[in-house]
Amino acid sequence: MGTIKRIAKNTMVLTGSEVLNKALSLFLYIAIANYLKDNGYGQFSFIVTVLGFFQVIASFGLDKLTIREVAKAKDKTHEYVASMLKFKIFLAILTYLILVVFINLTGKSPEVVYGVYLMGISILLINISNTYMAIFNAHEKLEINAILLVFIKLIILALTFLGIYLKVGLLYILSFFVIGEAVRTTIFYFLYKKHFKVSKVLKSTILSKKTLMIAAPFAAIGFASLIYNHIDIVMLSLMKGDKPVGWYSAAYTLIVGLMFIPRSYTLSVFPVISRYALGSNGLLNIAWQKSVKFLLIISLPITLGVILLAGRFIYLFYHSGYENSINALEILILATPWIFVNSINIYLLYAANKQKQAIIIVLISMVLNIALNFILIPKFSYIGASWATVLVEIVNVFMCFGFICAALKLKVKILNILLKPLLATLIMGNFIYYFQSLNLGLLVSISGIMYIGMLLLLKVFDEQDKDILSKAFPFITAR
Repeated sequence: MGTIKRIAKNTMVLTGSEVLNKALSLFLYIAIANYLKDNGYGQFSFIVTVLGFFQVIASFGLDKLTIREVAKAKDKTHEYVASMLKFKIFLAILTYLILVVFINLTGKSPEVVYGVYLMGISILLINISNTYMAIFNAHEKLEINAILLVFIKLIILALTFLGIYLKVGLLYILSFFVIGEAVRTTIFYFLYKKHFKVSKVLKSTILSKKTLMIAAPFAAIGFASLIYNHIDIVMLSLMKGDKPVGWYSAAYTLIVGLMFIPRSYTLSVFPVISRYALGSNGLLNIAWQKSVKFLLIISLPITLGVILLAGRFIYLFYHSGYENSINALEILILATPWIFVNSINIYLLYAANKQKQAIIIVLISMVLNIALNFILIPKFSYIGASWATVLVEIVNVFMCFGFICAALKLKVKILNILLKPLLATLIMGNFIYYFQSLNLGLLVSISGIMYIGMLLLLKVFDEQDKDILSKAFPFITAR
């Protein structure tokens, strides 16, 4: 019973912090986009994306390894901290030097180069703080990480709005993120000392060639996933300049803002799927089909609604200069149902101990994304990058379905799942099309109610659906 309560608590903490953090991030990036305008936001997006690539290199998968190993041997916590910090500080400094060389070879403007120099400092800070974060995760103190993550985001948000009020430049905006990481590192250090009795480790044998070999796959997956998800921004910036990146990033930011939905669901349902993966294939197949169904039910109306109202959403969130983001948003939103469905597919492979298949999918998707962007961006700029994202997500889903059906012997009746939600979505979309001049808030509210009403009328939910939901979210029915 204690394990179930702990899973429920962790799920609620993760879900709540994820939703709040995504909301704050969306608010922050929209504010930065409106302040810096398309060209400045393009520079900002490029700098942040490049930093993400090098941060993955600097961490070398050691955070996930630390969580796994400390969870198994909590008595070696201090030994792991001492070893990981020493090595990760060295990695951070080495990575920073490589980053400096890289950015000077790109031919970017001095402001972007100096921005990368500045943000590069956070590589060291993130490496240190993530080590402490991994320790708290391993000890199942997830609430500390969740609260601190939101707190730091609020600090960055406050500093950013102060900077906007004072009309500071791009470098100052970037410095607020570095300050946030410095605060996070400092707080983590003192929290670690408070929660764990720190003793000096005279000699540590934790880190070895064998350990690094174990960590390497984690690093490879992380880096491949990052390239798969964000290489388009780097390639678009290098091929077409900063303004197209600003237009593309403005639309992409809104898409990313929706990703808390599948993540929250998959985090909640993962324990259920993991239990089923150890037992009956029949129950696992039902859980998978129902999850695909739920995620399609959520994503289909969002997709059609945004396509029909893309212009109004862009004008709602952004000031003038982002008109070109409308076309990008109309295309990128097409990836949403595929992304939602694939979120459960990847978790299913992990639950069934099919990590190798997941790695293959990520690597193929990465190569395909680079190839499509290389072909489409020179001809179609940010529109090409948008279509590349959609096409890769579609291929990704088909690969996952293929691996799941072949390796796990599961089957999904996609037409049976899709027909009723799709019909309800089309009816809702028809209403939006004819009444799109209504107040946006009123239109979205009425459309949402109409969609739910159609789902009930068409009897989309059955008893199995209710059972899966109650098991996926135990805290809803728990007393």
